[in-house]
Amino acid sequence: MNDLSKYLIVFGISFFLSFLLTRVMIRLGPRFGMIDIPDQRRIHKTPIPRAGGVAVFIAFHVTAFIFYLFVWPSFFPSPLNFDWWLSFLVASSILFAVGVWDDIKGVRPIVKLSGQVLAAATLFFLSGKGFDSILGFKDIPMFINLLLTIIWCVALINAFNLIDGMDGLCSGLAIISSLGIAAAYILRSQPADSLIVLALIGAAFGFLRYNFHPAKIFLGDSGSMFLGFTLAAFALFGAGKSTVMVSVGIPFIAAGIPIMDTVLAIWRRSARRLSAKMEGDDDGPHIMGADKEHLHHRLLEAGFSQRKVAVILYIGNFAMVTVGLFSVFMSKALVGLFLIIFIAGVYVVVRHVIHVEIWDTGRLIAQGIRRPGRALLGMIVYPVWDLIWLSVALITAMLLEDPKLGSLMDVGSWARLLPVWISPVFLMLVLGNTYSRVWSRSNFRDYLILFFSLISGILLTLAFFSAAEADIRMANVRVSITFAFLGMIGIFGIRVILQTFREWMLIASFDDRLGSRYLVKHILLYGAGNRGALYLRELRLIHPDEMATRKIIGFLDDNTNLRQRFLHGVRVMGCLDELEHIISENDIDEIVITADLLSAHETRLKEIAARHEVAVSEWKTHLSEVDLSNLKSRAIDDIASSTKEHTEKTASED
Repeated sequence: MNDLSKYLIVFGISFFLSFLLTRVMIRLGPRFGMIDIPDQRRIHKTPIPRAGGVAVFIAFHVTAFIFYLFVWPSFFPSPLNFDWWLSFLVASSILFAVGVWDDIKGVRPIVKLSGQVLAAATLFFLSGKGFDSILGFKDIPMFINLLLTIIWCVALINAFNLIDGMDGLCSGLAIISSLGIAAAYILRSQPADSLIVLALIGAAFGFLRYNFHPAKIFLGDSGSMFLGFTLAAFALFGAGKSTVMVSVGIPFIAAGIPIMDTVLAIWRRSARRLSAKMEGDDDGPHIMGADKEHLHHRLLEAGFSQRKVAVILYIGNFAMVTVGLFSVFMSKALVGLFLIIFIAGVYVVVRHVIHVEIWDTGRLIAQGIRRPGRALLGMIVYPVWDLIWLSVALITAMLLEDPKLGSLMDVGSWARLLPVWISPVFLMLVLGNTYSRVWSRSNFRDYLILFFSLISGILLTLAFFSAAEADIRMANVRVSITFAFLGMIGIFGIRVILQTFREWMLIASFDDRLGSRYLVKHILLYGAGNRGALYLRELRLIHPDEMATRKIIGFLDDNTNLRQRFLHGVRVMGCLDELEHIISENDIDEIVITADLLSAHETRLKEIAARHEVAVSEWKTHLSEVDLSNLKSRAIDDIASSTKEHTEKTASED
């Protein structure tokens, strides 16, 4: 029997069995109570059997039995041999039983999770292999290896379970992932392993015939969990000798899109739960709960049909599988190309996919900002970070000055030296009120004080050493300069990065793609000065929810030097003479005045707005510029009056 015939026989047997059994389960599923009733979260409108997992499970294992007994009867040195199949049969049967019971009666999430953990642990103990085969480590402690194996298996099980929410999606993605794993086995000269993977492909294909839109049957939890568990096992036991790139590539090959969808679901639900708790609602969304924010839901909401959504996600998963294969087999010379492709892919995902998660995280950050009491966390985290970073910076500076110190000084020597250098710096940071500042509401003055505190502390340390040695050693000067430079990178960096990330999350979360969820008004601000900046700050930090319904198109300002420049992150579109063109080009709904206008300009503005049916409103701070001017005049009068009284009193005493 030649190799090609073996591939055809394995695929044909699996496909034929799955095809027939799926037709049978379409009839028998409802009789056993395996029926999916439509509800608020479901896409389908009529009851559909969810018994396809039975067909896929039986078709795969029967084909595997035939494969090991007749197609490839002789022993072959492969991880996915007959012994592996017996171990996997027992472990997958445990998971399958939990899934079937869930499809019939429904079980609590903790029961389902317990069944997943038990199946993964059973596979680990019966087969004697675990996650160490992916990492390529031989000396991992058994407990750590078991824990990582369970996490890996449970992650993939739930990845496919969560994404099984649309016709043909889960089984189609499993086929593509299986093709990637089979290709990896063939390229690594493991043809027998690729044959057993082909049995899963055939089983999924036979079922897909009746599951593609409009579906006549669903996988159910028994099927989706089985597919995820099988792919997890393939990746575990077929990894062989791994490298770092293999460790990166295996997850993409095993389940690109499902893993990404699961990560987004955990991120989204965690942010919503924390947000609910901050508002006093302890019964907020659960991480293991359900929602309609999965990738396929978003594409459906964008107007694509179920067939088109399935094809789009198939293509996306195929692309991720291809990236995974590249990471496994590319030469070192192509690592740079891989990184470029990977970074480009991450950009596309961030730009076009995760806007819902950014929105929820932005709201959570905004809630935290409105609670200054939470600055206590910063008062604990920042000092710890600063001490660690200053220690690392000082050690690096000293080693750059004298590399021999690494071999001459032991841990005790460093422990005695570091406090002498770092204590004055940390003392000056404390005296500069560094740890009583809320850095999420910081300004330039705060960073200037931080800079001088850091430099003063380092100069104080240098002065101490110079006085002790009665000389200014250039080595100490060079160490101080390097220490200052490295110290500023970390101490400034952690504060700037966190603030920049917070600002980015708050702004990016209100991207125009949210327009499909909210009726968004296009706002033009008249006045790019301080009041315009205050308006944007209040909108972003104090009323972030309003940004879901308001899109700031840009500024209108009479200063022509500012035209087409960005102020406070917003473009200056032009001046009053260009208003009509700006309104027409950008579909402006409202103009918000954030400056004191000349009466003639205000009249003209309202006339243009009225012609184009654009609303006009004015935003002022609690103390307007007129109020501030009055306060200033009153203060000057009070000072003059006080001076006059003092002069008269002095003259009378004389």
